[in-house]
Amino acid sequence: MFPSPGKTAGDCLRLSVGCLVRSVAPGCKRKEGLADSGGTILDEANNGIAGATLSLTDLQTGKKLATYSKEDGQYQYSDLIPNHDYELQASYKGVLSEVRKVSSVDTRNRIVINFTFPPPKP
Repeated sequence: MFPSPGKTAGDCLRLSVGCLVRSVAPGCKRKEGLADSGGTILDEANNGIAGATLSLTDLQTGKKLATYSKEDGQYQYSDLIPNHDYELQASYKGVLSEVRKVSSVDTRNRIVINFTFPPPKP
């Protein structure tokens, strides 16, 4: 996102991180042609899990990015290149999720991928 006059990059970022549906703050512009992916990390009772690790791999370049889920379990990756394929995997307390794919043939601007983790084993 690029801030417009009177807005900082932080203003745009704060308004976009963790959103389940794409919304743009007034005065904030998203880079044209790029996609976003995000979602929520949940436990079996549908409560958000904070601090889960989300790893995103660009399959064309091999570039890897990582982020953490927020207090409410939400995470977001912005500015994904639309003609690239990606793999996304979550981990929490040593448990890995299945690998989920974001395909270049998916034309949505906002791709929501949620993960659910079972409770930790005693």
